[in-house]
Amino acid sequence: MEKCRISLEFFPPDTTDKLNQLIEQAKFFAGFKPRFVSVTYGADGSTQDRTHRAIDILKNELNLHIVPHLTCVGSTIEEIQSIANTYWFKGFTSVVALRGDKPDSSLAKDDQSSHYHFALDLTIALKQLHDFTIFTAGYPEVHPEAPSRKFDLENLKQKTEAGAWEVLTQFFYNNDHFYRYRDECQKIGITARITPGLLPISNFKTISSFTTKCGSEIPKEYSDRFSSLNDQSSMSDLGAELAIKQIEDLRSHGVRKFHLYTLNRKKIMETVIRQAFD
Repeated sequence: MEKCRISLEFFPPDTTDKLNQLIEQAKFFAGFKPRFVSVTYGADGSTQDRTHRAIDILKNELNLHIVPHLTCVGSTIEEIQSIANTYWFKGFTSVVALRGDKPDSSLAKDDQSSHYHFALDLTIALKQLHDFTIFTAGYPEVHPEAPSRKFDLENLKQKTEAGAWEVLTQFFYNNDHFYRYRDECQKIGITARITPGLLPISNFKTISSFTTKCGSEIPKEYSDRFSSLNDQSSMSDLGAELAIKQIEDLRSHGVRKFHLYTLNRKKIMETVIRQAFD
């Protein structure tokens, strides 16, 4: 049986102290031999300097396989190509290619011919520029802006046909959504790996806000159990317990690769990884 493997996603820290903390976290998690470590990129390009600094350190000091994010909203075609070239020549040959948050009204006034508009456009452009290994996003519960489930799946198929090699899904808490999504992808001819993205709950209020924005469902069992908790430690313990249970169920359904959204929280991720994968 194929061994289960993990990949980890961090966000770029905004202070030197937090950067040092991230490096220490990454050192610890390196012991679990992750497939890769990704570092997010502000949906409007706002964190790009911090992202670039973090990935340079993680690659050069820890020798991890780093897969940086790249979003196209907020940057011109020329800027995106410059960043992509820098990634490639520094040895970052894999990229998570995303659109980013929907453009605001100010961008709508710009010359739209100078921008990539969607992740599909970005994927095509990156493959033309260099032979990047491209990871793309998938939405088991449908992208919140998609007009239909069929449209969302067809868009994913176009991204994979354009060169996206692996799909990292939006986080979810009801595994049935993932199983349905995986089956639907296979049915329409998507051959790329569909890797579940998991976000253990360390703060229920924060995660509830995330799920509202992205259209994910929080099962009633989760809401009921978290509603009786008031302290951070108890929430983190329950979040780890539920994440481990979720992973065990996914493994029983043949999943062997997992993408973990860490939110740079070491304690809960250490518990989950040690108990679910060690």
